[in-house]
Amino acid sequence: MKTLKTLFMLYIVLGLAVPANSQGKQVERPIKGSFYAVVTGSEGPIETLSITGIASHLGIVKDCEMTLDKAHKFAMSGSIRAANGDCFYFSGIPILIPYDPLVLTSGTFTVQMTIEDGTGRFIGCSGWLEATGTYDMVNDYAMWTAEGTIIY
Repeated sequence: MKTLKTLFMLYIVLGLAVPANSQGKQVERPIKGSFYAVVTGSEGPIETLSITGIASHLGIVKDCEMTLDKAHKFAMSGSIRAANGDCFYFSGIPILIPYDPLVLTSGTFTVQMTIEDGTGRFIGCSGWLEATGTYDMVNDYAMWTAEGTIIY
């Protein structure tokens, strides 16, 4: 009977410990990176860009995609993929500061991007990135650095 009680207690302890441990506690972490995007396609006011770069918690960033909606304040959304394939999703509306106030074709920008959810270790993540960079709509590219917080 004592063995049965011991096994029962062991079952309860291990049964409760494994799920609690597997859920994991989300931790707030600083994140930094530098990125380069080039236009790979467009349909009407929507442009698709391919993103490459490097970032903390991610390593080398490649094979990422972002869309930019010129008809809706240049709203952007996309994903940033880690070297192992895990990714997080982001969105934001940039503030464009053109070099020539009469022409929006090139200049600098700032944007606060919201991080929402992802895959792999980023499932259920959240956070933000403050980005500053340059854009050139004639040569179809943008580059920026970003810094913020990610919780996963």
